[in-house]
Amino acid sequence: MSAQQEFFSHKGYFGSAEVSHEDHCLVGQLLYIDDLVMYEGATYEEIERAFQQSVDDYLQFCSEVGKQPQKTYSGSFNVRIGAALHLKAARAALRTGISLNDYVRQAIAQSVEDGGSLTLDTASYVFLSASGLAAASQGGLIASTALVNVPSHDTASPQAPSQRMPLRIVHPTVGKAA
Repeated sequence: MSAQQEFFSHKGYFGSAEVSHEDHCLVGQLLYIDDLVMYEGATYEEIERAFQQSVDDYLQFCSEVGKQPQKTYSGSFNVRIGAALHLKAARAALRTGISLNDYVRQAIAQSVEDGGSLTLDTASYVFLSASGLAAASQGGLIASTALVNVPSHDTASPQAPSQRMPLRIVHPTVGKAA
């Protein structure tokens, strides 16, 4: 797959377009839904038409079988940030005279408008277990490796230092089966 990726939009759905060197064509799939809907084309115009047709076919299929089509995003989601950060954000929102919801929305909007450049605190997260990584790497996913601090989960010593270990962050290339 190519590192460059294009995105399409049609009827509230989004799709990708990537070069498949193996198949000598352009391939794509509907993004941000769990159902697997893929399409292909030989040219940019063909894959764009195939994307639009796939959205229309997906909506028609869902209607025919009585299934509610999945929506991409509702605009609402839950985030687990921990009590200390929750308190800091609530205080910052209060100081600025806006609701916590508006404060978080504006923080995300600023980050996205800045190109999504964040300094991630990876010391607090484990993204994928070793068994999950093995399954993912066999499932047609591409992974990149980074070194991160992983907190110790030693219950006998809660103050145990974190350990530095390689972590593979998995990026889907084909999607998951429905």
